[in-house]
Amino acid sequence: MSKVARASVSAKADIRDLKREVREVHKIVSNIKDMILTKWKVQDEKYGEYRWPYDEEGDLLPTVNHTTLYPWHNEEPHEEEG
Repeated sequence: MSKVARASVSAKADIRDLKREVREVHKIVSNIKDMILTKWKVQDEKYGEYRWPYDEEGDLLPTVNHTTLYPWHNEEPHEEEG
């Protein structure tokens, strides 16, 4: 096998490994997103009102995705939080 052919096989294996790692990171990020959304919803239920990213019934707004989630969800505290 020539050097070019070996390099091509090696590059394909590297790409395959990289894709596998990206899928694993995607799963981790999705799990973190779900945990954050659950925490926010529980906090909002505790205080009796839903805030962004939820509607009045506690359902996730249709326009919300991972790029619109901000860490300052509870920027304005509930009155009881001060």
